[in-house]
Amino acid sequence: MKLLYNALFISDIHFPTHNKEIVGKDGKLFSFVKTSKRKFKKIYQIGDLLSFDEFSTHAKIPGKQAEAMESIEMAKTFWSDLRKAAGPTCELTYVEGNHEIRLERYLVRQAPELLPLNVLTIPQLLELNKYNVIWKPYRKRLHVDGLKVTHGKLCRPQSGNSARAELKKNKFKNGVSGHTHRQGWVKDVDNVWMELGNLADPNPEAHSYLDDSDPDWSQGMGMGTCCEDENGNKHWFLVPIEIKDNYFTVDGIVY
Repeated sequence: MKLLYNALFISDIHFPTHNKEIVGKDGKLFSFVKTSKRKFKKIYQIGDLLSFDEFSTHAKIPGKQAEAMESIEMAKTFWSDLRKAAGPTCELTYVEGNHEIRLERYLVRQAPELLPLNVLTIPQLLELNKYNVIWKPYRKRLHVDGLKVTHGKLCRPQSGNSARAELKKNKFKNGVSGHTHRQGWVKDVDNVWMELGNLADPNPEAHSYLDDSDPDWSQGMGMGTCCEDENGNKHWFLVPIEIKDNYFTVDGIVY
């Protein structure tokens, strides 16, 4: 069996309430991508890069100001920094999540006449072409050498339960998802599903919609190695990357 390439999977950053230590200015994610011995050939941001709370159908919180423009500028800076760290040949893919699609649904409700203009879309607003980022819409399937990559729609209590539900829903095919904010990894015979933790602000008080709740979220991301056997079959080896107190380790190096 030969190694084909390494891939990195990140999810649920939720600008502007993001983890500044990991994905803010000079964040550890960028230094990791730039210096890692793995030399990632592909990086997938699999949804909820933006919160877009102002476009949600949920009741608005009194006194909370709109942050859409701030979020968009932060996201553009993120893609710029990630492109610089990953280099020009790395394939960057942005998978639309349920928070991004809030914008489209808001326009459908409030201003459907603007939809045909095609300027109020995530690829246009974030200038994804400028950073050579591939856009994968919410309703489109994405399979990467046999691995399903999706934001995810299932959310079960406790870490790993959503991963098991996704594995069953997808007929026991290997996959990666986000959405739940809980790190998890499950295996059934030779099939694996990895659900990613979040990269949002770890302080629950930063997320005003939580009120006084303490969520059972976990910080984290994941990586995978795609290999090919002598018969030309592709195989994925998926590994979660835990984040504790804004530190994580990969290949014996602490970031």
